[in-house]
Amino acid sequence: MRLPHYDYSQYGCYFVTICTKNRNCLFGDIANEKMHLNEIGMMIDETLNALLKDYPKSEFSHYAIMPNHIHFIWFNQDDVLLSNLVRKLKGITAKKYREMMNNQTYEPLWQRSFYEHIIRNDEDFLRIWEYIEHNPLQWHLDRFYQ
Repeated sequence: MRLPHYDYSQYGCYFVTICTKNRNCLFGDIANEKMHLNEIGMMIDETLNALLKDYPKSEFSHYAIMPNHIHFIWFNQDDVLLSNLVRKLKGITAKKYREMMNNQTYEPLWQRSFYEHIIRNDEDFLRIWEYIEHNPLQWHLDRFYQ
């Protein structure tokens, strides 16, 4: 749920989580408490980083690609609407995913919508940064674990 009347294009930090459709584990596996990206996971990683070319002042302060979801902290300094960033990421990766699957019948890559949280202060940022950093270590406890 988006915060009513909040301008999501304004300068600031946002924590975002996007899940795969039906929480299918498509991006790799966790072994020895470390994420090992497969070909699809590497494509997600490359696409995420390539988006920065379109937003040269902004950055992904921290991110993690998990087997069936991604987390990132988006430091928006380009006045880009958060939902436009997510829409672009989903659109590009979905197209590449279809191509990787040779346009065969497949289930969509992403679930509808995404989770967001406006990072309000340094303490909030640190808590979320640590959550992202430790997510692979606690995969078996994660609410998206399958």
